[in-house]
Amino acid sequence: MPAIAVIVAAAAALQASVGIGFGMLAAPLLGILAPELVPGPILLMSLLLALMTATREFRSVDMRELSLAMTGRIAGTAAAGAVVALLPLSVFASVFALMILAAIGLSMANWRLLPTPRNLLVAGLLSGFMGTITSVGAPPMAMVYQNMPGPKVRATMGAFLTLGAAFSLITLAFIGRFTAPQAASSAWMVAPVVLGFMASRYLVRHVDKSRRGIKPAVLAISGIAALMLLFKTLL
Repeated sequence: MPAIAVIVAAAAALQASVGIGFGMLAAPLLGILAPELVPGPILLMSLLLALMTATREFRSVDMRELSLAMTGRIAGTAAAGAVVALLPLSVFASVFALMILAAIGLSMANWRLLPTPRNLLVAGLLSGFMGTITSVGAPPMAMVYQNMPGPKVRATMGAFLTLGAAFSLITLAFIGRFTAPQAASSAWMVAPVVLGFMASRYLVRHVDKSRRGIKPAVLAISGIAALMLLFKTLL
């Protein structure tokens, strides 16, 4: 339990500082330590964190871009729901690990994209599909926003991830992969999430200087955890 709390708090501080990173860091590690917490409970915590982040800098939310991205997110979420409903639990962990690795690959890509309507729709669709299955839906959107100002990234991504996580949770609940007992049993994670969010108030002023140093470390930890989870399920 203490190790999980530390992971959740660190992941929350990371996302509240740079706009992404909660699911990327927490999901693969918890997939090993506490698989019952993914994807539903982690998505619930992601929703809470994203809501706090979006509220803090709400004036920087780009409503037009948010609506375009959410159109794609809803479509991607529906597709993911159909896949999860048909996917046997015995192979879910393997698919989960592979999609985490795919998310890491997207985060490492050096594509220079702009938030055009087409890019926002495609990124939103990929985010909905990946986020519903793995709770890691930020990387596709992060590619679109990687060169945007920090407040806009945190606020718009926060609003997008809040609404996106809500739709994903509704979809998972509809197909029986997220239940009220699961939500209740994960309530203890609220405290680490809030603690990480509060810590981000002191980190955010340094984020522009340190982002290049943070990203490789986060991707390395996430990749190692995802590979360990994949080997665990295969063996």
